[in-house]
Amino acid sequence: MKVHHYGFLTKDIDKSIEMFKGLGYKVISEKINDNTRGIDILFLESENNQVIELVSPNSENSVVDSIMKSKRFEVSTSILKEYIF
Repeated sequence: MKVHHYGFLTKDIDKSIEMFKGLGYKVISEKINDNTRGIDILFLESENNQVIELVSPNSENSVVDSIMKSKRFEVSTSILKEYIF
């Protein structure tokens, strides 16, 4: 089974874009504003063709709002920051 892409939920999609660009990723899509679900989506790709999807809430009623407010999200974010930086 081949993985098409990995998804990352982020509080600030623009900061995350810059972070991944600093790691060598290139933006391969426009930022998609999905007002129905209350999210923004953007895809990036690494030099070895690894694709990632960034998802960020763009409203208070976002489908990812409950995840963003959970303790699990805070712990995952802390682990990712320690690993990258």
